[in-house]
Amino acid sequence: MNSKGGLKVKSATSSGKIKLEEIDILILPGGNAWESGGNKVMEKITATLFAAGKPIAAICAATVLLGRMGLLDDLNHTSNDLNYLKAIAPEYCGDAKYQNSLAVTDRNIITAKGIAPIEFAREIFRKIGLFADDDIEKWYQLFNNGIWSE
Repeated sequence: MNSKGGLKVKSATSSGKIKLEEIDILILPGGNAWESGGNKVMEKITATLFAAGKPIAAICAATVLLGRMGLLDDLNHTSNDLNYLKAIAPEYCGDAKYQNSLAVTDRNIITAKGIAPIEFAREIFRKIGLFADDDIEKWYQLFNNGIWSE
């Protein structure tokens, strides 16, 4: 699968061999397949991980999957645009919770606009506790602004 930004994502294993209990976070990259309803195998995986309270992060068109599944209906979230999400995912009913922000985290769901990969990464880093909050903010400032302050 290719992301809209041209990132080629290739699975290291088949979906049948994935051990869901070993997944700490599910990161769904953008790409045209989400808009056309492709990646059907991801619906079951996503639903199982959501029910288990595992973090799920979706950027750009991958937010469409979450919208179609109803996972965004009661959570604050974002996507490329509210009208985009409603047009591509007619099942989506989360208008009241949509936020026009670059990235949003609510409980175990992280969503981001396609133009916000740095903000998306920052939310993932926070969710998994990759670094201390101060260090994540320094990382963000470096990659967003080219500098950080001490």
